[in-house]
Amino acid sequence: MKGSRYTEEFKIEAVKQVTEQMIAPVMSALETQPKIVIDQVIAEGDNVVHIAHGEGGIAKNGKSYNNSYCHVMRLKDGKIVESTEYCDTALINETLAKSMS
Repeated sequence: MKGSRYTEEFKIEAVKQVTEQMIAPVMSALETQPKIVIDQVIAEGDNVVHIAHGEGGIAKNGKSYNNSYCHVMRLKDGKIVESTEYCDTALINETLAKSMS
């Protein structure tokens, strides 16, 4: 791809690794996945931020898991080209760490 320093194969492998190493362990520790509720969306130019929270999440250990999130995205030609998620990692550790495989 012109203008990109990463190949499509690299990008696909990166998404696979993030899914396997970060997202899958969290999801496997949940008995009930939370419903994600978007509280606010802020957009300016090519930048979009959405603030959200989870409702109804229950970990396999019976603890409530309802995190807060902030997603910061950069768009180009109507597609997300960069995305960063911020959340309460202490809540993940306190609620899910022992249940994650």
